[in-house]
Amino acid sequence: MSAQSVLARARAFAASAQRGFPDTCTIVRLVADVTNPVTGVVTSTSETSVYSGPCRVQERGGYPRDINTAPDQPQLAISRELQLPVATSTAVRAGDRCTITASTNDPALVGVVAWLRAQPAKSHASARRFHFEQVAS
Repeated sequence: MSAQSVLARARAFAASAQRGFPDTCTIVRLVADVTNPVTGVVTSTSETSVYSGPCRVQERGGYPRDINTAPDQPQLAISRELQLPVATSTAVRAGDRCTITASTNDPALVGVVAWLRAQPAKSHASARRFHFEQVAS
């Protein structure tokens, strides 16, 4: 088998794997925080893009958890799984912020903003599977 045929098979495999990610997202990392000394409020002042490309969103088992800070302002943390292609998502880390920018099958996902939790690691991964959490009110 020649190097060219191996490369062609690898490209075909990668293209077929990409079809399994029907959504698109952008992931950014906050790189600077400023704390107001009077109020104690922390404001993120800068962000850098670490990934933009195909993804897949999956529901996780369980129920949203109540994270409200005041009785008149109910908030829920909704847990989902974000799957990214292994080869192109090496810079993504837990703590990054993800925005779903397009969805083939579920238009309600577009605009969802969530924080990535739990850093995935696996020797023979077919995708990077991040736990991500959306705060909804």
